Amino acid sequence: MNIMTLERTRPAIPSKLGVFLACPMRYLMESEQHSFRCLPLPPQAALGSAVHRLADTLQKSGENNPESIIQRLENDFVATLIKTQQGALALWVWERYGIAGLVSRQALIKYIRYTKSLVTPVTERVGHLPDMIKMRESVIPIGREKLLKSTCFDMQGRADLIYRKETGQIRVVDFKTGEVRDEKNQPKEEYLLQIAAYGMMVKELAPEINIELELAGVGGSWTGVLDNSLQECVNRVLVSFNEILPRNTSFSALNIARPGRHCIQCAGRCSCPIYSKNSCHFRQQFYPDDRHFSIDIHGRLLEVEMDDNFTTLRLLLPDGYMAKVFHIPTRFIPESNEMIGCDVTLYGLKVFGVSSEKKIPRNFYVVDTQEPRRSAFQFFLQWKKNQ
Repeated sequence: MNIMTLERTRPAIPSKLGVFLACPMRYLMESEQHSFRCLPLPPQAALGSAVHRLADTLQKSGENNPESIIQRLENDFVATLIKTQQGALALWVWERYGIAGLVSRQALIKYIRYTKSLVTPVTERVGHLPDMIKMRESVIPIGREKLLKSTCFDMQGRADLIYRKETGQIRVVDFKTGEVRDEKNQPKEEYLLQIAAYGMMVKELAPEINIELELAGVGGSWTGVLDNSLQECVNRVLVSFNEILPRNTSFSALNIARPGRHCIQCAGRCSCPIYSKNSCHFRQQFYPDDRHFSIDIHGRLLEVEMDDNFTTLRLLLPDGYMAKVFHIPTRFIPESNEMIGCDVTLYGLKVFGVSSEKKIPRNFYVVDTQEPRRSAFQFFLQWKKNQ
């Protein structure tokens, strides 16, 4: 039996500190190069990257034609899906249903409004620096997408925007395409750690300057200061980080995986030995209330029904119940006849409805033919021949 091992070779990444707190193995899976299988990223990840690039483009070009901007965002979004080789199902949906199968026009307009709301403030903020030429050329990297490095913390990351206010404070800004606050109206922990870490790297360059922090999201924003409490919080995380994941050391996944509710959102769970061994327990304990949430199932494949477009699978689950998985694009199941009678695991499925008493449902789907945007974009199938 091969032992799954991972290694940290890079400085700590501020945007992944929240991931580390949840699971050190997941941190390495998302931050280091490796050959282990991961689930496809959802289309929203590629869309978020495209939105960030659009903000840079609009700032430089000054383009203001709405239709042209929408077309630019759509093209970049699809190009990102193709370039990254992520999201085979997303590309299948795009080929069949067009861009509307991945994101609504209303959502695109919302993101463009958000992008344009970033462009003007960036121009105005950088405009506050008429007599800061020396500062631009000195230790603090003023401007957009600035790389920050810290030898003190062994950390590295790229801040979306750093600028100096008229009052003299330096403000560090991070742009988010989602909500920046949690259900208690507080900044999300992972975002707060990230922006505070950026602030600490700037303060390392200029200890005497006060640092302000800003999270600018589609649905709202948060501003604060880099105070002692925040710095101590990040310091504690970094101390733990370096103790648990020292550089250039190999780690067994069995020793650094931290199973929990977050597992159902981890793209690396299909390679995680702990999740694979206990996935049934996780499904029962952390089954979500939202019927559009993804879920994984494991069982013995009994029957395959195919037509030109879709395949349906019938499985015998470990609890003795039958389950069906509908609307799998046929080209994604090329070895269907060989799989009959074998153990299969299907990840990222969607469900037609919530069963009574929160029991695992028995009917699942991959492509939502009525609302393609609700399809199981992180779908992945594993199987092995029985001995």
